[in-house]
Amino acid sequence: MKHSFFPKTAALLLLWLFPSLIFAESVTYTVIKDDDLGTVINGFGQKPENSYVYFENEFGDIIGNRYNQITKNKEAILELYGWEGCTINSITFNMCSNMASGGAQVTVSADSVILFKQRAQFNAPEWYGEWVGHQNYIYVNITKTMSQSHVIKENEIISIIIEGTESSVYINSYTIDYDPGSNRTESPLGYVYEKIPKNGTLTEGDNVIIYYAGVAASDLVGGTNPFLSIYKVHSTANVFEPELMYFTAHKKNEHWQFVNQYGDTLSATGEKKMAWDNGVSTWNVTFVFEGAQITNTNANYGTIRYKTSTGDRFTTYTSTSMKLPYLYKRVRQNTPIEVVSLTLPENLSIPINKDTTILRPTILPVTATDQRVTWKSADENIATVHDGIIKPVSLGTTDIIVFSADRSLSDTCRVTVINSENAIEYVKTITGVYTREGKIIVEQTAPTDIAIFNTLGQLFRIKENVQFAEFNVPKGIYIIKIGTTATQVVVK
Repeated sequence: MKHSFFPKTAALLLLWLFPSLIFAESVTYTVIKDDDLGTVINGFGQKPENSYVYFENEFGDIIGNRYNQITKNKEAILELYGWEGCTINSITFNMCSNMASGGAQVTVSADSVILFKQRAQFNAPEWYGEWVGHQNYIYVNITKTMSQSHVIKENEIISIIIEGTESSVYINSYTIDYDPGSNRTESPLGYVYEKIPKNGTLTEGDNVIIYYAGVAASDLVGGTNPFLSIYKVHSTANVFEPELMYFTAHKKNEHWQFVNQYGDTLSATGEKKMAWDNGVSTWNVTFVFEGAQITNTNANYGTIRYKTSTGDRFTTYTSTSMKLPYLYKRVRQNTPIEVVSLTLPENLSIPINKDTTILRPTILPVTATDQRVTWKSADENIATVHDGIIKPVSLGTTDIIVFSADRSLSDTCRVTVINSENAIEYVKTITGVYTREGKIIVEQTAPTDIAIFNTLGQLFRIKENVQFAEFNVPKGIYIIKIGTTATQVVVK
């Protein structure tokens, strides 16, 4: 891969003369479940220019909410490519366990150089220090500082491997804090590509992909009949797959040349014989209803078409039986969706004998790019807070404050720690409480009041003086109050 870096000698001289010019950067990669039951990686922040990531979960079970599960003796690996000249300072893992147990070993290495390695149970001080459960959708931040300062060398691959060592752990995201060195940085957010329609035009410098039916042209496969292989495009409104061929269109006389992101020019040496920088590299381009006619200026070499009968691929054909691809043009890069609202319930009462209470903010819009938050207790002698998990310390009142990642927004919940005899008696189970998909069902031996609360303590549903009740609810976590007793359930 070819990278665009500042001249290294000039950069080193600047750093020597002005050491304050060394700036830290941060990029967050989130594991996302895709519609086709696969996983993809979305990023935000700033990454080294032209770098990319590869993610694979060895467990491979992506049914329901287990797509990011790492089971015992299985690994999830995140690989970083194109980080030459950077120094990773720390990695924050947003993770959880299976609530009752769970442990992992994490290894961070630059090829054979181990930057960090640790093995521990999730409730051990080396990790989070207590169990937090995937069943309740509670992910917490665990920050690990690299054990050695290592400037990443050319072609070194950074491997971040999480291996399950006891039961299961789950990975939601990785936040990598690093010094970019002399590298330029760029946003990892995807680009919007739009189809060039019939009678459309191609302009000098346009960035395009060759696309058809959900796939785009990928790397050129060698052999006697080379062709462009394919790679799935998850959305043309958010294209970020590094495996694709991104072509810049250049006008040469009355024809066009297509140069990929590595500086190679798309060419052909005959029918079904595409190449890089070899043969004829000029093309005629016309946009028709069926797609883009990208025809080599040597008419005997044919037109780029898409074939599926003997393996999906793009190559040059003189036959017209195969489908024409489309050219999709890059129109802009996506920008972060900002958080505009961050709210907590106004008040919350916690029994002094309750181990923990979970507080979750409401973040709007729900599609906001960076939904990370930080927490603060105004008086830790009354209650402490870590990742929204509140622990009562003594009777009294304190403010629990939540901040957005950039600290531009905040909200406060007034938390009162009360005597247990004044509170609802929390129990582990209540006979006659069931959950099914989208339903909470309560059956009691005598009429009583039944109330459903969300985890913020807000009333969701109530039925008074009933013996049987059925509630249709979205999936999530709920507190069921029956009389003066309550329990927590998860609806999937």
